[in-house]
Amino acid sequence: MSTPSGEISIRGIGDANVAAGLPTGGIDAIASGVRRAARHLPALGNFDLDDTTILISSIPSGPTDVQPEFGYSDAWTLPGASRDGYVECHVTLFIQPDFTASEIAYAVAHELFHCVQEATLSDEQNATKSGSGLWWIEGSAELFAALAAGAQERWNRAPGFDAAVAEELPLYEMSYRMAVFFYWYNEQNGIDALIPFLHLMSEEGTGYAQKLAMHDVLSDREWLEFVEAYDDRRIVYPSGARLRFGQQLDGESWEIEDDVRFRREFRPFVIALGWANYACGVWGNTATEANFAIHEDGRTDWVSPWPGEINTRESATSGRRYRVAAILTDPGSVDVDFDLNVERRESCAACLTRAVIDRCLIGTWEMTGGGPMEFLRRYGAPISRDAMGRMVVTMRGDGTYSTRNVAMDYQVDPGDELGPVDTNGEIQASNGRWSAERGRLLACVDEGGDAMSTSVGRGGVFVTSIGSQAGTGGGAQYSCDDTTLATAPGEGMTFTFTRLTPRRP
Repeated sequence: MSTPSGEISIRGIGDANVAAGLPTGGIDAIASGVRRAARHLPALGNFDLDDTTILISSIPSGPTDVQPEFGYSDAWTLPGASRDGYVECHVTLFIQPDFTASEIAYAVAHELFHCVQEATLSDEQNATKSGSGLWWIEGSAELFAALAAGAQERWNRAPGFDAAVAEELPLYEMSYRMAVFFYWYNEQNGIDALIPFLHLMSEEGTGYAQKLAMHDVLSDREWLEFVEAYDDRRIVYPSGARLRFGQQLDGESWEIEDDVRFRREFRPFVIALGWANYACGVWGNTATEANFAIHEDGRTDWVSPWPGEINTRESATSGRRYRVAAILTDPGSVDVDFDLNVERRESCAACLTRAVIDRCLIGTWEMTGGGPMEFLRRYGAPISRDAMGRMVVTMRGDGTYSTRNVAMDYQVDPGDELGPVDTNGEIQASNGRWSAERGRLLACVDEGGDAMSTSVGRGGVFVTSIGSQAGTGGGAQYSCDDTTLATAPGEGMTFTFTRLTPRRP
């Protein structure tokens, strides 16, 4: 056949009885594999290939005694001895009895591409197969074999790639399984881009050298596009048929139901996948800069950076899921911490239909009169001690409010032989939204407000727990001036607040 450097010969040799140990038509299948490879080699562009001898055998020995974890061992390729300027590539081909004709052709094409690598790339680059360079040496040979002979289910690398991602293996440690990457690269750039890619690979077999080469050969965005295509299951063989991956990997899941901070460690060239599950509401997000993208579940329009605000209120109470994919491409990093800070800005409670702001209410207020203890005394409750903390609420001009924790400390003494009951506990801070118009104040709790108390006396200990009040709301008549806010939520209950901050103009 012709190569850019001139004519070369490819020959097969074996002992007189070799055909007897092969599947029917085995010799013809080997010859077919050579011819198929020869037809596709010119598409590589500027490649080289030396004379090649294929030693045909049917009995595995030596390196094939133990099958590698990556797949079925059927051949190996070594540079032949050089003498008087003559160089030859040696392929040792072991044909298993159950190989089909297409599988035999695939194995031949794979090994012939190793001969291309031996003749086209430097000795130092080829030597990285004994280190961390197997990912590109074997991955690119798998691509060429699938191009020349068609994909073979025996060497479907997709499930193995899934398993490696689940194990959080770096891409440069995936060996044959990186065929998945080269299928994607071929679809994006064409087979004529393969040899230029390989020329950029490192001449050192260390993991760091491989990371450096990977960082230089593709941009951050291109590596992320590969991860996106993998997660979407969009990667195809050269024929256009989709790879048969397993079920999509879930990865880490973040449940977002309240203000929360998440942290995840990214390692260089390790694919990171996961889900961010937002409850119903409006959420503010602050994320560390990183090479990641997200998309809403059920869609494939990946976006980056993380949206500053996500509104899931259209999803009613179910919230919304977002898929997250990332890959760190900095070769000098050991690992990088990715942080996501989320705050609830609005809940899904329908307690506010309008957000009208009475500027008199803006500021910080402290309760100085009324409240539940005064209400209970008015109706005859035997309150013998009232050391309750005072409620402090801050109402802001953007229609949000927050409260502080309130201590619970009181005693009820009916005056009988069973004695008093002492209660201690705390009401947790809360925040939410408010509006006020025409003497009516409305509030909606977005989070917090839960309480716990312990009552001791009258022959027992009683624990009372009230969960978060998020999603609840209510209203009250009110009046406001420069110093005082008075509210009347109804049923005779009143509250009086004193302004702690100057009134806004």
